[in-house]
Amino acid sequence: EEVIQVVNIWPFKIPVLGFAAKCAGYLSVREMAFEDFVKKTIGHLNDGISIAAFPEGTRSADGSVGQFHSSIFRVALKSGYPIVPICITGNENIPARGTLLLKPGVIKIHKLNSITYDKYKDFSPYKLKNQIRSIMMDHIKIMENKRDA
Repeated sequence: EEVIQVVNIWPFKIPVLGFAAKCAGYLSVREMAFEDFVKKTIGHLNDGISIAAFPEGTRSADGSVGQFHSSIFRVALKSGYPIVPICITGNENIPARGTLLLKPGVIKIHKLNSITYDKYKDFSPYKLKNQIRSIMMDHIKIMENKRDA
């Protein structure tokens, strides 16, 4: 399955990574006018390309779930496509902030059930982002409880 990632502007500013990001078709919500970003993103969805977005914008240093940004949820509401939340845990120190040095660790990725447009079409972007965040936080708690048991 083809996937395009939504990123902030910083990957495009790193010489080799920026070139690779452009070649891979990464989308930067800050590199273009928001309406252009919406049109381009929905165009990719209409072409059968999935969009991966990290609504926190960054990973936390302690593994906690930060506040979500609304941009991708505004796109979801305009597009009518399902949302598939994916929870990632264990990546807060791989690599540690401020270094590119990798160290061993376990990263867990859980794909949650799709949320169809009918279930969120009447939400505001604010309500939608908070609803998705709540679903993800509940699942992460379950993952952590299983780990600790």
